[in-house]
Amino acid sequence: MMTTQNPWLFEAPLAHEVAHYANYNIPQLEFEWAALGDLEATGGTSRHRRRSAHKAALPLPFFKDSPLLNRVPLASGIVISRTWPTIRRELAKTYNRVGGLIRALAKEVGIDVPSVLAVWHIESGGQPHTVGFAIIRFENHKFYEHWGKYNASVYNQHFRFDPNAKWKHHQFRENTSKPFQNVHDGQAREYQALNFAIRLAGENPALQSISIGGPQILGENYRTLGYSSPREMYDAFQHSERAHVLGFFDFCLHAPKPRPGDLMRYLHARQWQKFAKYYNGPGQVTAYAKRFAEAYSQASHLTLNQGLSAVTH
Repeated sequence: MMTTQNPWLFEAPLAHEVAHYANYNIPQLEFEWAALGDLEATGGTSRHRRRSAHKAALPLPFFKDSPLLNRVPLASGIVISRTWPTIRRELAKTYNRVGGLIRALAKEVGIDVPSVLAVWHIESGGQPHTVGFAIIRFENHKFYEHWGKYNASVYNQHFRFDPNAKWKHHQFRENTSKPFQNVHDGQAREYQALNFAIRLAGENPALQSISIGGPQILGENYRTLGYSSPREMYDAFQHSERAHVLGFFDFCLHAPKPRPGDLMRYLHARQWQKFAKYYNGPGQVTAYAKRFAEAYSQASHLTLNQGLSAVTH
């Protein structure tokens, strides 16, 4: 139940398991956490304690709407050794850019930072964020779902994909007299495909058809992240990596499949097969799970900062 004393104290749906994470120098940010279920049964910490009251609950709020989380320092810092494997150095660079906020959120929900870094590295390909030019991937099959199937003759003149493996052979052309070209051939080409799709179909179907940011979340999930439109999510992700971090945790908490909170549970337990199936889709589960596990192995070798800077009031 939300209190007047602390606007970020709440009971989650199916509330029976409560976790308080207010020991990282942001005492005002305290959640009564229940949506993740009984983490003690799967290695959760002693900070989880049972509570039978308050069975009914208000909906979970979105992390992106927390004034406190929007003031947590985004960056952190560790010294990077030249002797480390390339992947470990890239993971450390990501942590140095966004590790302050990742660490705060990871402690809040009871997962470890290396798990988040592993997913981030694989999804982003290790690329940093550029304001106004966020990493995107235009998904032809998603554009077909959102617009193409209703306008098949026009769609087929300009876009195509493998119907038996929808994530493969994404090609497009603006001019029907020209040959098709690969969509996934650098960020300039991805944005070219997106901008053409916007001209062809309008913003909503086009922006819902891209994966964006470090965690590569599909624009069609804008409501799951608490945004009112695909454009609002797109603009937020273009503006700052803070939106990427908050969006990743909001997605893992609110994603409806298989159930809200399950992605958090899978990440907490490092059940990479299950996480990959519902985060990336069923097409390449084994490949993604292997890559997540390998990245996690390297991320777990990092000695991450134990402290967080206090929020300035």
